[in-house]
Amino acid sequence: MSAKLTLRAYQSADLDSVLRINEESVHFLAPMDEARLQLMMAWSARVRIADYNGAVAGFLITFEDGSDYDSLNYRWFAEHLKRFVYIDRIVIDQSYRGKGIGQQIYSLLANPTPAPAPAADRDTSSAAGSQPLWLAAEIDIEPRNDNSLAFHQLQGFVEVATQSAGQGKQVSLRIKSI
Repeated sequence: MSAKLTLRAYQSADLDSVLRINEESVHFLAPMDEARLQLMMAWSARVRIADYNGAVAGFLITFEDGSDYDSLNYRWFAEHLKRFVYIDRIVIDQSYRGKGIGQQIYSLLANPTPAPAPAADRDTSSAAGSQPLWLAAEIDIEPRNDNSLAFHQLQGFVEVATQSAGQGKQVSLRIKSI
């Protein structure tokens, strides 16, 4: 039987796995407890679980433009971009790394297959159709996260700025048009 990855909606039974996986990589992420996760879910566009043959192999949290999300990095993108999806966290469980899960998740993000809107809901103005949709992310450059930097380079993300994220942390702000 071949391994199967699905992205599914977060369920309350996933809480312990999400917090454990976040803690495994907290040196590159902001800490997150249950209260913070609940707040982030209220602001987020999506919280998805990378389900690998029935096991929680990772998770994804994204925010779209117009969110009330309080992240300094999200705020930078909100001030500089229109029509974007900010990838706040994509975290893979250490025991599932190297299986292409991150690549598959990014592929799904870069190639969404939304259902067409009803004709009455479509904006037919030329301006609405001409603005690109951006994927936006930040990657630690201090402390340096070489794996993530290489991964995002391969995915086609380009650096548009750097900024201090506090406590000696420096990040590379990157985007990719989709």
